[in-house]
This record gives sequence, structure tokens and C-alpha cells, in this order.
Amino acid sequence: MLRPSCRSGIDGTWTEQRTRETGACAAIMTTIAYGECIGLRDSTSVRISSLACQGCELETDHGAALNEGEVSLWIGAIGPFSATATCRDANHLSLRFQAPLDPAILRHFHS
Repeated sequence: MLRPSCRSGIDGTWTEQRTRETGACAAIMTTIAYGECIGLRDSTSVRISSLACQGCELETDHGAALNEGEVSLWIGAIGPFSATATCRDANHLSLRFQAPLDPAILRHFHS
């Protein structure tokens, strides 16, 4: 059964996906948002994709340095959100939020 928070979104900007571990539903935003990711030593502007309650994907400009580990993410003027970053390649990071985002935040970026 889907949780109510997973039913938000219309017109193709959200997808519903079941996680492998729990079978729980996760609403994922498929549009791009902009923000800033702040690490221990560096910060950089980022493009945010696949924004979901549990995490998101980040893309940095070529040459922007961000390391794996604990970061704070600002999504536009909303934040900071504590997360753990994992590098996928030189310009891409996967973030896992330390506390799930409120579904109202996801709805805000949907509208």
C-alpha cells in the first residue's frame, strides 16, 4: 500500500518507486532544482535532480571540488539539510539526507 506522502505530483514531474530494502514508496522529482552544497572545506553551486524524501543527485560544474562525507545542502533558499555525500564521478554526487525531507518541501519544488 502506498503512503499518502508518495501520491503527490502530477503531469510527469514525479515518479513513484519502491525501494528494494523495504518495498516502501518514494516520490522522486524528475525536474532540476538549483542549490548550494557545503562541505567541510568547500562549497559549490549544484544542480539537483531526483529529489526525494531520502536523498537526491547533485551535479557540479566541471572542476568544482566537493568531497565525500558530511555536507549541508541548500535547495534554493530552503535549508540547510544535513546529508552524506558519495562521489559517483568527478562532477556527480549522490546525497542521502540524515533526516527525510518533509513532503511539503517536495511539493514546493513541484509547483
